[in-house]
Amino acid sequence: MPLNWGSEKCKPPLPKDETESAWRNIIVWGSLPLCLKRITEDNVEEWLWRAKFMDRICDPFDSPMCHRTGHSLSESTLVTKDILRRWIGLWTNAPYLPRKTWVKERMAIVDHEVSNFVRDELKGE
Repeated sequence: MPLNWGSEKCKPPLPKDETESAWRNIIVWGSLPLCLKRITEDNVEEWLWRAKFMDRICDPFDSPMCHRTGHSLSESTLVTKDILRRWIGLWTNAPYLPRKTWVKERMAIVDHEVSNFVRDELKGE
């Protein structure tokens, strides 16, 4: 299923500069791993929480809600509440999961990846 999104409900209308375009792409595509469908005043905290959670468990260059301006970690910015608030009204057709289910699924993925790593390392002994 293709990812659909819209920002026509964002208030005030967003500028069409390069930085806003980059954040739009990061947030729209970030809605998939975060399992959140839209940004509202009531769920900005949840977007931030999940973004920071993913930032902590991901490879630093795979964090889905970071804007990279270069090739080093010092040249990246994790999404902020101010950035997200500019995007209130954005919607996507990403699947939604409640936080408890979402965290459980993320930890299952981490467990699987770590178990595979350990298994592969032990093969060589």
